[in-house]
Amino acid sequence: MMRSGIANAMSFLAFCSKKRPRGAFTDQTGSVSVTDTALVQQMGQVITTTVDYPGIRFESLAVRVADRDLRGLSAPLLSGEITVSRAGADLDPGDVIILDSDRKGLDGLVVRVVEIDHGDGRANGIRLRIVEDVFSLGDTALIGDETSDPAPLIAAPKPLTRRMVTEAPYWLLVQELGHTQADDLLTEDPDAGTLLASGERPSSDALSAQVWADPGTGYVQEEPVEFVPTALLAADVTDDPAERDLTVSEWTGLEDLTTGTLAAIGDEFVRIDGISATSITVGRGCLDTVPMAHPTGTPVICWQHMANATATQFAAGENIAVKMLPQTGFGTLPLAQAPEDQATMASRAIRPLPPGDFRGDGLFVQMLSGTEATLSWAHRDRLAQTSSVFDDYSSPDIGPEPGVAYEVRIHWVDVATEETMEPAAAAINVAQATSLTLTDADYPQPPIGVEMAALRVRAVREGYDDRAFREYRVLMGGKVQITDQELTIFFSGPGVDVTGQDLVLGFTGPGVDLLHQDLILSFEPPEMGVIAQELVIEMNP
Repeated sequence: MMRSGIANAMSFLAFCSKKRPRGAFTDQTGSVSVTDTALVQQMGQVITTTVDYPGIRFESLAVRVADRDLRGLSAPLLSGEITVSRAGADLDPGDVIILDSDRKGLDGLVVRVVEIDHGDGRANGIRLRIVEDVFSLGDTALIGDETSDPAPLIAAPKPLTRRMVTEAPYWLLVQELGHTQADDLLTEDPDAGTLLASGERPSSDALSAQVWADPGTGYVQEEPVEFVPTALLAADVTDDPAERDLTVSEWTGLEDLTTGTLAAIGDEFVRIDGISATSITVGRGCLDTVPMAHPTGTPVICWQHMANATATQFAAGENIAVKMLPQTGFGTLPLAQAPEDQATMASRAIRPLPPGDFRGDGLFVQMLSGTEATLSWAHRDRLAQTSSVFDDYSSPDIGPEPGVAYEVRIHWVDVATEETMEPAAAAINVAQATSLTLTDADYPQPPIGVEMAALRVRAVREGYDDRAFREYRVLMGGKVQITDQELTIFFSGPGVDVTGQDLVLGFTGPGVDLLHQDLILSFEPPEMGVIAQELVIEMNP
């Protein structure tokens, strides 16, 4: 038998739940300290150890547990091997026995059995490995002094600041229901939709969040959701698909994030390809979204791993109010204190994916050089793109989905607001082609004053358009409406005498194409006189 270990003087600081003066528990941490004063004086030093007991709510019990652990850590333990008769065959590891030996100086020493060797059949003795027992709780313990209260471990729940609420895409329905059940659901009701809600962990003690949805008839609780990693954009992001390195800040849950997963930035889904504390590398415009512009401060919600759709199905056109209520050990955030988000159902799951890699004259530029532009794009397939390997906007052809056709739509741009006007002025159905070169003849006559057109390519299937799109713009040039307008030019100067005369250019017809026309008025004074003369130019489209 021998004692192993090194004797240490220790001050043992234990944390436990704290009581109010009247005895009500607050679930805030209190603290007690236990010290072996004799050993401190003997060794001349104190080694302080802090141990948390979050499940202990009584100060007296915390003191007894701390005293037990102090004895185990501050003094060497007696251990060794003994051989006993077959009467010890019924012992098990962890059983307690008492040793008495005058020769070894043992008087009622309490030890525990660590291992048992029942022998090899030739020797009848039972060999026991034992260690001194310091694991029992004492009946009483002296308390040193109570330290000041640390910060609470469990606090009242806080609202989520970074959160997303949107209609669930087809991809999520397949993940939860499987292809067959998801397709059967949409065959029965193509406009059926569910909600996707996700957000940050608002505090370290938050456990999960309840989801409550109100379609106008009152709030109903849905399945709870887990919290996900989030960050904030630290710089503006353009809608250029080639902009992939994004600056971020203020992470929550960064240690739980892995590459290859989806995140939401506004209404755009991105694939996380690289992660650091200050930046992420992404693939833009995944699933049924396209690259969009996002301002500084937009949340990045890394939702994929913890995502689940609501069990309740909603109809297209319904406006759903959604609240997320985080839960802690203290309780659940009251419904009235939670911020409210709105989601409008729009048959998202049944709609075809937008075409990918849409380019104008081979480039991702917003303004094209002329009306005779070449547009190109890539197929996408909603039914095939349901794995956990996500293709971004710039990926080559996938599909197309059966029944999908593409329309090149020409919209006018409002001169005053620069907003794209609805509906489209013209739509060119190109079936399942992936490119089109426009000519001047493809453009209808614009309204008076309109000088710019917006070009879009939309995926269409069975009356459903894709839910997102990009557009390019082009100046109309010769397609300028000047019907019933009069251009009056006044000439003056010593070379040309046009006293009292007006040069009138009369334009008639629904529109005049001046794109490839030159109007040259050559007056060379003093040889040419146009006194009392009228120069009339007629242009007919």
